[in-house]
Amino acid sequence: EQPRHVGVALLARDVQRRPFVPVRLVDADGSANCQLVVKHGPGKMAGVCPTRRGVKDFTWDTTVPIRWNTARGRKLESPETLLRPMMGKVREALFSTLVSLGVFRAPRQVRHMDAFCGSGSVGVEALSRGGAGCVFVDLSPDACAVAARNAETCGFSGKYETCPRDVLLALNDEALRGPGLDLLTLTPPYEEVDYDELMASVASSPLLNADCVVVVEYPVERGKPPFRIGELVGVRNRRYGRTALAFYAFKP
Repeated sequence: EQPRHVGVALLARDVQRRPFVPVRLVDADGSANCQLVVKHGPGKMAGVCPTRRGVKDFTWDTTVPIRWNTARGRKLESPETLLRPMMGKVREALFSTLVSLGVFRAPRQVRHMDAFCGSGSVGVEALSRGGAGCVFVDLSPDACAVAARNAETCGFSGKYETCPRDVLLALNDEALRGPGLDLLTLTPPYEEVDYDELMASVASSPLLNADCVVVVEYPVERGKPPFRIGELVGVRNRRYGRTALAFYAFKP
């Protein structure tokens, strides 16, 4: 029986339940490059054993190839603008959840908006996982320029656009719609945004496709956002220290 394929991010949530997980990791070009992943502490993994041999099947559904992070290890430039970038562990958890929700599952062509983009690290990560395109939005022209340079550095020329303007205005600008958004991430400065106003703008945005996944980062001190906001329906809510992520689906 042929082995099923899976990416590291999807495996992270399952490796905690099984000490030894046979798996093939798939590169962006579709080639398998690793057979075995071994549990190493809670939720941690170590990839070993490059091989061409077949491996046993899994008990969970991993039938669709997941693209490896093609920009892994690249150093990203940071803008001079004062910002609070998403912590690495939070970004890792974000994409682990997105993969588990099937956001990047083929044949989906995911168009993403990285709102309050800063250095563009979230958008670049999405592109590296197979995203079809990304719109970097930030009030700071410097941040948008840096995000564009980072996307170019990581080899995503022609797969992004920048929008140096207020996020609320961008969300309601039909000129940005194009084929619509399948993923919207918002990482606003905690003290400088009205979350109720922001989420109301998201819920009424003409840019979102049906089933668009919306993720907003917020401080836990604020409390959990509502389960339903207009056509947005809560899917998951995760806490990482004083940072939390709320996942929504638009018109699911």
